Amino acid sequence: MLRTPWARVIVFTVFVEGMLVLSATAFTPTHLHMNRGTDLAIAGLALVPYAVGGAFFAIFAGRFVRAFGEVKLARLGVVLLALGCFAIAWSPNIAMAAAGCLVAGFGFYSIHNTLQTNATQMAPTRRGVAVALFASFFFIGQSVGVGLAGLLVARFGTTPVIVGDGLLLIPVGFVFARLRAARAA
Repeated sequence: MLRTPWARVIVFTVFVEGMLVLSATAFTPTHLHMNRGTDLAIAGLALVPYAVGGAFFAIFAGRFVRAFGEVKLARLGVVLLALGCFAIAWSPNIAMAAAGCLVAGFGFYSIHNTLQTNATQMAPTRRGVAVALFASFFFIGQSVGVGLAGLLVARFGTTPVIVGDGLLLIPVGFVFARLRAARAA
């Protein structure tokens, strides 16, 4: 399957997405605790709106896909993810961080849904293998990302890591969107 160029694009993109998204998310409660003095148990609750943002996308996914199409939805997703990361990193309080999580959750589902749809189509005769490969690379990316972020947090703190994740997500999504548009043409 990895001999197919489009499959490599999808698998690489989801690997990097997993690295960046989950490392920012994993360190959000720690960030709020260390930098804003939020009780750790309460800081963890700031992630609840992330799921709400994802649920909002899931409920209206059909409308969003029809309105934006895959290419624009991928771009929108990473821009919202980045904005969410910036809001979390620079939030003066937990309320703004929670709002950032809401935006990031919606953004994540926008880009991830687009990637996942493409994963189901990258090998139509072997969809099960394609989705398993996609999921594996996503989870491996998460593990690698959180491990690397842990090293970076220990050296530089949580703010640069969360901001860096947001910044790096933009070119990842925009390159994927450009390649997706070229593939459709």
